[in-house]
Amino acid sequence: MMGLIGWSVVVPTLLGAALGIWLDNRHPGTHSWTLMLLIIGLIIGCLNAWHWVAKEDKEMGRIRRMMMNETLTLVLALVTGVLLGAIFFGGLWWTVQKGVSSKRPALWFFGSLLLRTSIALAGFYFIASGHWERLMVCLLGFVIARLIVMRLTREPKKPSYVAQEASHAP
Repeated sequence: MMGLIGWSVVVPTLLGAALGIWLDNRHPGTHSWTLMLLIIGLIIGCLNAWHWVAKEDKEMGRIRRMMMNETLTLVLALVTGVLLGAIFFGGLWWTVQKGVSSKRPALWFFGSLLLRTSIALAGFYFIASGHWERLMVCLLGFVIARLIVMRLTREPKKPSYVAQEASHAP
């Protein structure tokens, strides 16, 4: 890029100087064509360089915005994956709690399976939007939610009989 900017200034300046020398040799006068066309070439070169820098700055800004947007999109995909996982695995826990004491446990389990799977798959489909990166981050959030729900819903460990006896030992 820097070479392009340098050449965009040098080439018009040298062309202006060369044209000025040629005009001074062909049409001598009181004014120096070389100096005048050298300055005009320099101005044109600087404007050309300014154009290239502005264009590259605009492109870099677009890339920065795209990177920022993509980062935000991946964070939202992670959060959505956690929410989908919380719905799926929290719903599974709730279904087991309700289904065990129900008169129709098969209906509870099958209905819950259909509803939870439909919500999760629809969420994955809309979040991914054809981007595998978003799908992977969403699945990561889904797995994180599974770990969280497992940790929150497990029953506290009761000390074993051997551990109770050991605590009374002299």
